Amino acid sequence: MERKKNPYWERAESYRKLQELYVLKYGERFPNSTFNLDDCGSRLWPHKIEFSMTYPKDQPERKKYCVPDWTFWHWPSSLIQDSVANFGLIAKAGESAPEVDKVAWFGNILCAGPEVPEHITRKRLVNHFGKQHPLRFDFQHAGRGGGAKNYTSQPDMVRKYRWLLDIGGAGYSGRTKFLLFSGRPLLMVDRRYVEYFTDDLKPWEHYIPVKENLSDLVEKHEWLRHNESESLRIANRAKEYALEKFTIDGVLERLRRVFLDFARL
Repeated sequence: MERKKNPYWERAESYRKLQELYVLKYGERFPNSTFNLDDCGSRLWPHKIEFSMTYPKDQPERKKYCVPDWTFWHWPSSLIQDSVANFGLIAKAGESAPEVDKVAWFGNILCAGPEVPEHITRKRLVNHFGKQHPLRFDFQHAGRGGGAKNYTSQPDMVRKYRWLLDIGGAGYSGRTKFLLFSGRPLLMVDRRYVEYFTDDLKPWEHYIPVKENLSDLVEKHEWLRHNESESLRIANRAKEYALEKFTIDGVLERLRRVFLDFARL
């Protein structure tokens, strides 16, 4: 596969590696079905059944076809060559005292298309909240991938900031699983496209919820400022969940569960 001609090369490489591990673990081949690598999942549903990394939360019947996303293995365009190793670096970084009492988000405000609300809300994070509330938020347009001018690695961000924010991108957010390892309180903006584990994550138990339109973002930051002990308990529960669930064995077990359900159909 020529990488320059295939924008999804790193995604396809991840699934090829997971397929190798799956065969070694279970002695079974992947089913003969399409793996959709799009950030919004299958656009052919329900006329074509595809395994997808994400699904619309208002169509819960599609969860049974939702497989772990490609960033469980690596994310080279974000300079993550080994996701499991990066999980460990993030967890270690979160053990240090934060240097800056702000909520952090660095990302690409131009990646989301007009079909998703993040086309507007990502820009609002930087152009409105970041500029209007510089003592609360450090929200920056970091451009595309690890080669961007303002690129900051996830462990470095966790090490520096007291609170973190996660928001959908061109569909789902590949960052969520990484940030759950941080032990930092996480503001999670509601999104339309979710992952197979999203239902396991409970607001006020694993994260602090923020409305999709960001209308309560300042209010939720105020809650963080005045409820440090409880926010840390929430962050620790999220970290415990990530440490237990987000392993390669856990990824392979999820794949097998989906494949077995598919075979029964």
